[in-house]
Amino acid sequence: MKFRITDFIEQLRTKDEETKKWWVVGASAISMIIIVFLWVLYLNITLPSIDTPVSTSTIPVATVAPKKTSPFGTFMEGWSVVSKDIRTKWKSFSDKTTESISGIGEGLKGSEMIIQGDVLQFTPSTSSEPVPPTKLP
Repeated sequence: MKFRITDFIEQLRTKDEETKKWWVVGASAISMIIIVFLWVLYLNITLPSIDTPVSTSTIPVATVAPKKTSPFGTFMEGWSVVSKDIRTKWKSFSDKTTESISGIGEGLKGSEMIIQGDVLQFTPSTSSEPVPPTKLP
């Protein structure tokens, strides 16, 4: 006789609440284990391996003792790096903007520009009949 999932669920419905709770916990644990396994497998496939040998350099590196910093000190170091980057990018932006504006100004020096308003060609008729208002539904 073939075992069907619907038969199992029907048998489980007749059991007491404690048994049903154990089945829910067990099924949840198995599902969670499967999901974690698939996630770890995905990470192993997508992330590069760190087992590859690192090339060694012949340049001597001075050993630096680790600095003891507070969270505020770490924040200030990060802020200084970010602010330097912002200053550099702002200077580059302002230099390019200044170049563009001066280029436009030099291009307009020899040119003549005339700004003229539109010519209105519509003249309303005074003999038109008034339009009665219509009520909307």
